[in-house]
Amino acid sequence: MRLYTSVQSTEALNRDYQRMSALTPKESLIYLNTNESGLSSEKAADLLKQYGENSIKSKQSFHPARRFIRQLINLLAIMLWIASALAILSGTPMLAYVIWAIILINAVFSFLQEKKADTALQALSRMMPNQVKVYRDHVLTVLPADQLVPGDIVTIAAGDRVPADVRLINAEGLFVDNSMLTGESLPVDREAAPDLLEGKSFACSHNLLFAGTTVTDGRATAVVYATGNQTQIGSISMTTANITRRKSTLDVQIHKITRALSLIAIAIGVLAFLTSVLVSGFSVNAALVFAIGIIVANIPEGLMPTVSLSLALSVERMAKKQALVRKQSAVETLSSTTVICTDKTGTLTQNKIFAKKIWVPGALYEVSGYGYGKEGTVSGGTEETKTTLERLFTAASICSETTLNTDVRHPSTWNVIGSPTEAAILIASEKSGFPVMNAIESFKRIKIVPFTSNLKMMTVYAQNEVDHLFEKGHIFQFTKGDPLRVLAHCGFSIKEGKVCGLSNMDRTQIRGVNDEMANNGFRVLAVAYADRTEEQLDMESISNDWILLGLVIMHDPPKIGVSDAIADCYKAGIKVTIVTGDYALTAAAIARQIGIVKDGYVAITGNELEKMSQKELAKKIDTNLPVIFARTTPKDKLKIVDTYQSLGHVVASTGDGLNDVLALRKADIGISMGENGSDAAIESSDVVLLDDNFATIVEAIKEGRAIYENIRKFITYILASNVPEVLPFLIMAIFHVPLALNVLLVLAIDLGTDLIPAISLGKELPDQDVLHASPRKPNDNILNKSVLLRSYLFLGFAEAFMLFFMFFHSWNQFGYSFADIQGLTASLTAGSTDAQVSYVYQYAVTMAFGAVIFSQIGNLLECRSPSQSMFTLLRKSNHLIFWGILFEVALFLLIAYLPFMQLVFGTAAPSLNHLYLLLICPIFLIVVEESRKWVVRKVHSSAHHTIEKQRTA
Repeated sequence: MRLYTSVQSTEALNRDYQRMSALTPKESLIYLNTNESGLSSEKAADLLKQYGENSIKSKQSFHPARRFIRQLINLLAIMLWIASALAILSGTPMLAYVIWAIILINAVFSFLQEKKADTALQALSRMMPNQVKVYRDHVLTVLPADQLVPGDIVTIAAGDRVPADVRLINAEGLFVDNSMLTGESLPVDREAAPDLLEGKSFACSHNLLFAGTTVTDGRATAVVYATGNQTQIGSISMTTANITRRKSTLDVQIHKITRALSLIAIAIGVLAFLTSVLVSGFSVNAALVFAIGIIVANIPEGLMPTVSLSLALSVERMAKKQALVRKQSAVETLSSTTVICTDKTGTLTQNKIFAKKIWVPGALYEVSGYGYGKEGTVSGGTEETKTTLERLFTAASICSETTLNTDVRHPSTWNVIGSPTEAAILIASEKSGFPVMNAIESFKRIKIVPFTSNLKMMTVYAQNEVDHLFEKGHIFQFTKGDPLRVLAHCGFSIKEGKVCGLSNMDRTQIRGVNDEMANNGFRVLAVAYADRTEEQLDMESISNDWILLGLVIMHDPPKIGVSDAIADCYKAGIKVTIVTGDYALTAAAIARQIGIVKDGYVAITGNELEKMSQKELAKKIDTNLPVIFARTTPKDKLKIVDTYQSLGHVVASTGDGLNDVLALRKADIGISMGENGSDAAIESSDVVLLDDNFATIVEAIKEGRAIYENIRKFITYILASNVPEVLPFLIMAIFHVPLALNVLLVLAIDLGTDLIPAISLGKELPDQDVLHASPRKPNDNILNKSVLLRSYLFLGFAEAFMLFFMFFHSWNQFGYSFADIQGLTASLTAGSTDAQVSYVYQYAVTMAFGAVIFSQIGNLLECRSPSQSMFTLLRKSNHLIFWGILFEVALFLLIAYLPFMQLVFGTAAPSLNHLYLLLICPIFLIVVEESRKWVVRKVHSSAHHTIEKQRTA
């Protein structure tokens, strides 16, 4: 027996699958050193020690405590730890306590955003069954599935989940749902005969079953040849655990911002410390307090809470649009998405096959209605062809294992038990008004020959017990299946109500109908019958006397709205690539219908992909033409995503099954299906489409682009107040005047008054033309030159001007000139001045604080757009801005007028006249910013006019 001592490479596993598939059932038993009676308990115990339990084992994830500690030692946190330590050393413990609270708040926000890395792996392990029927000591017994070993003989039947990778020994009418592994929407037939896998993927082998897949029909006996992590599902699990995903663009941007601002804070803080000691003559303790103030004023303490809460609001909006976001940073990454790798079935299409047309000799019937709904009709044909149509419905329905029941929850819909393909025919017969159930009951089934890969058709022998469409008492063979296979055995058809011979011209016409429909994405089944005797009830010697009744043409239509969504994607500069387990022609037909393919396209099959290097694949897909990948495996999908990323693309990948997990984990954005998605796919994704609709992805991209612009808006808003927070410290050091804004008031602005207004900017809705621009480049920094200039130079200095105006004006109102207050810093800090001077200082500080708060109101209104006038944006509803302004004013009044707050923050209650004076601040800032915007619009307009003039010259 082969010894599996470690997890094998993909190539080694594929070689084993190929070897097992090529062996006969008897040879496979010999190869695995077992027999049909199974293993002995002793031998199984030895093998269990050798191979281990049949379970999916994954790497251990980080302990939650360890994850939380990581949030306490990032760059931003380290800066604040240093600042708090300096605060303790300088004798200001209250400041240190506040900074510690900030560190804790930021750590909690960051911790709550992180996902547990092992949730997807836990979901994979849940796909294995709990118990299995296995032969041990020549007796069929039930054992826990994790006790299986290579060489065990197991039995499986309809409804069972396959417990390990197995090789069929014998099978009867076996159909397996491989969708979790291959993405194929329909169950596939499996049999025990050898399969050389020539030019086929291992997943296409007709004698191999894989752990986690489900038996939908029939029964079988099989030998286990791979368990645990050696199975396909185990291989996927191990690969999933080892996938390293790129950091989200938001994480990268936030890191860049915090690093840049932290370095600026350190540089200014050190310079301020040295200047205050060496030039201004401050004591070391006073200089430390001064330096701490500079550092704290420059560090964006409220940035992470603001980003998190703004993303939460965006997530809430997306949920209302049927997109559930599992990882908040994914929202912003959507803004830079350049490629969407999407499945076909269930995402682009409805995953509900229904009959669209029915061809009978001399007529083409149209079937209306969608999916499993009862509404619809069958129209067309003549009275002469009506009998043929009814015979077709009867023959196809008898040759079926599917039943229809009214859906209790949705009475206007059929509940299907069985094959979707057979259901499509039964529903079409119901729409025609033909009592097909009565016709089925009039026949007594004698023998069933199930669909197989070799025959590609299903046959039922039945005796008619009622005199109706078929002769009473006769035995008939009813067959449905592949049109070309069925046609090869037909010698007759029905024309004008009579059985006539099939001419070569007839055959050419039928093949033409089949080819045309298949090339347009339809699934075609042929239906035929023949009169038989009791001696002719076998398929061993298939005759050529069958009578062709017609062709049933079925369709899995595109979802409503998908075509518009695809058009929006191309408008937004996003390439849509189909990655499917289906055939290339079928995928291309759907792609044409929904607008992905207009002229040419590139088609690559899984077999072709397996032979390509990443460099060869990159060259093939680096094209403006649409790309369609067909018959792909999970490893193929991973390779596709990885290759697109190597070309510099930001990739979103959709999926609903185990076959999609690797791609979902590797993609920059993993998007799973909520209605029909597996646990493993959902746990591996960043976004879940609750309606399984591709159009929802486009809505999510709109939101992603909006949140990127919104983050830039509220960062501009937050940074603008840094200038009036920092300059008082520098003015104090240079001119020896009292500090106009103390550190606690700086923190009150950063973590108090600025928070709700900043979040309100994060709630701005997407512009109507948000999809008209190309995707944002990942290296396009949020904190770019224009943001810095606007925040610091224009808005920041305007706010600082108003701060110093209010500060010095307040002193002046009490009779103190600039010269009078110079040199008061030391005495005010030590508390050695008289009560009057202390009161006036607190009053002036309060007015300076109010100047920043009220200036930020004007800033808030202006930050809604970098170029549009705020007056044109008043019509754009955002109620949270109103509440943000109210919150700012309310917090200022609390800090200024409540005695407890006055004690903590060192403030004094301003008079009513001075409160009115603060209203100048937002007006002044609006005038400054509106002037800047007017210049920007004029420059842009002039530049556009020059370009247009040159273009038309």
